[in-house]
Amino acid sequence: MMPGTSPEEADDSKLLMQLSRAGEENDVDASITVVGISNDLKYGDRLDTRVESSFAPDEIVFPAYDANQLGDILYRRRDAYHEGVLSEDVIPLCSAFSAQEHGDARRALDLFRLAGEVARDADGDQVREEHVRAANDDAEVTRVQDLIRGCPTQAKIAIAALAAMDEFTNQSHFKATEMCQVYRIFAESIGTNVLGQKRITDQLREYETLKIIDMTRTSDGYREGTYLELSLLDEASLLLQSIGLDDQCSQIPIDTQMRQQIVGLVGR
Repeated sequence: MMPGTSPEEADDSKLLMQLSRAGEENDVDASITVVGISNDLKYGDRLDTRVESSFAPDEIVFPAYDANQLGDILYRRRDAYHEGVLSEDVIPLCSAFSAQEHGDARRALDLFRLAGEVARDADGDQVREEHVRAANDDAEVTRVQDLIRGCPTQAKIAIAALAAMDEFTNQSHFKATEMCQVYRIFAESIGTNVLGQKRITDQLREYETLKIIDMTRTSDGYREGTYLELSLLDEASLLLQSIGLDDQCSQIPIDTQMRQQIVGLVGR
C-alpha cells in the first residue's frame, strides 16, 4: 500500500490492475473499457503507480456550471412557484451566488427553494432579492450543520482540532502530525479513545470529497521528506459552532487555556 493510501483506495488499485491486465492474462477475449466517476480530482494521484502504467487513463474534467447555465436550469424550474410570485432578479441572483460559491446545480436549486421559504415565513407576497440573500446565508449554515451532524464522533473531534488551529493561530495550513496532537488533547479531554494518525486521517478523507477540508501531500525538501498538509475549506468558526451542537463534543474545553496550548503547539 502506498503511503497515505486508504484500504479502500488500495482495493480500487487492485481491481483496476486486474481489469487493465485482463487481456494480457488471457482472462477475457473482449475489449474492456472502465469508466470511473469521482468528485475528487486527486483520486487518481493516490492509486498505485503500477495501475497508471497499465491502465493509461484519459481524464475528462467537467467544469462547474457557470451563472448562465445555472440560470437556464432554474428557469426551467420556475413553475415550482405560482405565476407572478418571483421577482425578476431572483433567478439571476440565485445563479450568481451559486456560480461564485460552488457551481453545483443541486445546491442552486436548494437556494431557489429556500428563498421561497424565507419569503413565505416573512409573509411576503413575492420572492425578492432580500429573500435570496437571507436564504444564501442560511443555506451555508444548514449545509455545514447537516454535514457535521452525520460525522462520526472521531471525525468531529479531528475537524474541531483543525478548526481550532485555524481559528487560534495565524496559519491556515497544518501538518497532519500537528492536527493529531491537538486532536489527542481534545479526545482525551472528553474521555474518548484516541486513534492513531493513519486511522484518523483516513476518516477525514471523506470530508475532503465533501469539500470541508483539503488534504495535500507536500514536501519541505529532501531533508524533511513528504508530509500530509491539511487546511479548511469552510469557515472555522462555523465548523466549531456546528460541532458544538454535538452533546459529547460540546464538552471540549475550547477556552483561553486551550487556545494558549494550541498556539504553543502549532503557532509558528
